[in-house]
Amino acid sequence: WILRDESTLGPKWQHAMVWQSPQSRVVVFGGRDGSGAFTNETLTWDDDAWVPLPAGVSPSARADHALSDAFGLPGCDVVMFGGQTPSGGLLDDTWALQGDTWTEQLLTPRPTPRGGHTMAFDTPRQRVVLFGGFVNTPQGLAYSSETWELLIFNSQLRWRLRTPIASPPARFAHASAYDPLRRRVVIFGGWNSTGPLNDTWEWDGIAWTQLSGTMPPARYYHVMYYDALLGGLVVAGGSRGSVPAEYFADRWLLTQSGWVQLQDLEGGARWAFGAVASPETGQVVLAGGATSRADTWVTTYAPVFVSQPSDQSLSSGDNLTLSAFSSGGNVTYQWFRGEQPLSNSARIGGAT
Repeated sequence: WILRDESTLGPKWQHAMVWQSPQSRVVVFGGRDGSGAFTNETLTWDDDAWVPLPAGVSPSARADHALSDAFGLPGCDVVMFGGQTPSGGLLDDTWALQGDTWTEQLLTPRPTPRGGHTMAFDTPRQRVVLFGGFVNTPQGLAYSSETWELLIFNSQLRWRLRTPIASPPARFAHASAYDPLRRRVVIFGGWNSTGPLNDTWEWDGIAWTQLSGTMPPARYYHVMYYDALLGGLVVAGGSRGSVPAEYFADRWLLTQSGWVQLQDLEGGARWAFGAVASPETGQVVLAGGATSRADTWVTTYAPVFVSQPSDQSLSSGDNLTLSAFSSGGNVTYQWFRGEQPLSNSARIGGAT
């Protein structure tokens, strides 16, 4: 991890972060500043600093909203839904970000007003999956266990309420992400009337299934992202919500055989922050956190060979092409014959 910036984000927490595929960039919207005030600024990460989008139409100020990649849905690179207003109200608006332009999508039906929900893009099925959050009821605020999907219907965007036989318990401030290896949307943790949660569920488009085995400690206001270089979903940070408050700096990787603990986050424990991994390079961008974090950290991975050919035997006059592949960037390499390094020549190309 490298500390890349300490100021241009400004103190920010309860914001939302997402990868915008066509522009190959990380986007942040909204959240609270160091004083607790709600914001409606849109920032993009340029590898060294956060840059505001050009002035234009913008969603209103909010926190506890959700952003999702939506590239492939009409008129959408990114979709946003809901959130909490500065006055404590809840929102039920849907916005699409395409390029640098926000456009409100006036959709009916749609989820009820809510905050603290999550959204993740099921890329193969081309739909955004929304789960949970806190909602208004006649008795006051309550936690939701609803599953909604934003999809294409008759060439238009449409929200659809799903009614699976079983659902995860109601919650808010959980985390979700799409796992391309499992081909599932996964949720972990959150908070409900029982306190912090540490259960893991996956959605296959039809049913929710709870995973078993070792779980990370219970938490809420944490992050989850898919790390292509590690080959799985990562959960990091968050709060236990106990008194006195306890915050996490740990990271956990969801492998095909279960959760395993990784090295802790640099920069210390944090909650209500954001983290996004680039699907192109695998680099993770982590930013902000309650209640006055303004730092931005990025991962760097030393390039390593992930595939090399086995030893080969040749007869005089034979031709052979050998290939090797690396992850994490370009590498300097040298081919050998036995223990002798090869040099580029009339008969050998690509030895170095």
